Parts: sequence; C-alpha cells; structure tokens
Amino acid sequence: MTQNRERRMIGPISFAVGGCFVTFPILSFFYLLYDGKLSHPYTGAFEGYMVFVLLLVFVGLLVAATGIQMILEDSRK
Repeated sequence: MTQNRERRMIGPISFAVGGCFVTFPILSFFYLLYDGKLSHPYTGAFEGYMVFVLLLVFVGLLVAATGIQMILEDSRK
C-alpha cells in the first residue's frame, strides 16, 4: 500500500523537475541574448551555451516524459 502511494508521487515530481530543467536554460538563454552577452565579441560563447541549453532541454524532456509515462501507468491500475 505504501509503495503504490509513493510511486504515484514520483511521476508528478519528475514531471515538475523536467519542466524546470526545460524552462530555466531557455529563459536564461533569452536573457543573455537580450543582455547582449552572446553577441560580438562573445560569439564563441554562443555555440557553447547553445549546446548546454540543448543538452539540458533534452534531459528535462526525458525526465518529463518519464514522469508522464509513470502517471499513465499508475492510472491504468
């Protein structure tokens, strides 16, 4: 009984964590663009930060998808 209750909370929590992983790098990326820190003479930083943002977005979506999958599996039982 306790295991089912605990497992049901893991899905929404992982979905929330995945959403934070997706939202934070995107917002900080646009903030740096607006602030001018990714333009000339910082063009070398643009590619590195873009790879960093894409990696975090991928990980965040992976965690969110895992959370959705857990929620759907729990709702079928």
